[in-house]
Amino acid sequence: MNPKHRDDALRIAHFALSSNANVVHKDAAAFILKNLSNEPAIHLAQRRSLIGNPEQNLSTVGLIEWANKTLNHQIVLGNGEVIYASNFQSELWKSANQNELTSISAPTSAGKSYIIKRWIVDNIKASAAQNLTVVYIVPTRALIAEVERDFKELLTGMGKVVNISSSPLPFPLLLFLLLPSPPLRFPSSVCLRCSTSPRSRCS
Repeated sequence: MNPKHRDDALRIAHFALSSNANVVHKDAAAFILKNLSNEPAIHLAQRRSLIGNPEQNLSTVGLIEWANKTLNHQIVLGNGEVIYASNFQSELWKSANQNELTSISAPTSAGKSYIIKRWIVDNIKASAAQNLTVVYIVPTRALIAEVERDFKELLTGMGKVVNISSSPLPFPLLLFLLLPSPPLRFPSSVCLRCSTSPRSRCS
């Protein structure tokens, strides 16, 4: 979808949800968000009682499209948990599973960090290797503590010994190491390279 058209659709949906629009218009806004694979926005609107269950008011064709979007953007993790991803996040997940090298280019707030962390943790949990090593590079010192906290939360109760350590380098990039067990090795594995730009791409 053209980025401008996507932005226009998001603005229309946001206006309908935040105004005194009737139920039909709010359900239509939820349908727009569903087609944009913006599941978090739908859940937030439901928690704030801005919408009820939009599926109840959809036509048969609309229900089929709604169900299709749900199925296509569900990611089932190794522990059975289901997360809902955007088009970009779904594409990234598939690309990371299928390729040795995945280069990501997406704007800020596209959900890069979230989906990459979930992918890393899911692969650590599923891996039978005892010397799996993940190198996570962040651009500032402030992000080290945030990334470390996020990984500790995601890895809680996984049943494996995971060592997390960070090592600042003498240049702007900082190294973040996730070590399920020693010794430190750098085996051939999937490499995820991220950047921020107006366009999203996985390769």
